[in-house]
Amino acid sequence: IHNNNIGLVVGATKNNQMKSIREASKGLPWLIPGVGFQGGSLEDSIKIGSEYNSVPIINISRGIIYAGDGSIDDIRLATEDYTKKIRNVL
Repeated sequence: IHNNNIGLVVGATKNNQMKSIREASKGLPWLIPGVGFQGGSLEDSIKIGSEYNSVPIINISRGIIYAGDGSIDDIRLATEDYTKKIRNVL
């Protein structure tokens, strides 16, 4: 715990700022919104977010709930697709 923080919310759309924040926050876990519709890089978010033995939590809610026509099948496929992408980066 740094400065009484148990974690940080760090947007994925500004890679250079993410790097600076990661250096300052060392091992704090991150919740990272902004991947998908907002244009943040999934790969960069995972790589930067996991430095210093941290575990990032990637939020891709809009990319999943608004997938395809919004049917449960399209939502499931989007979830599986993002899971594969995350595993490929890891």
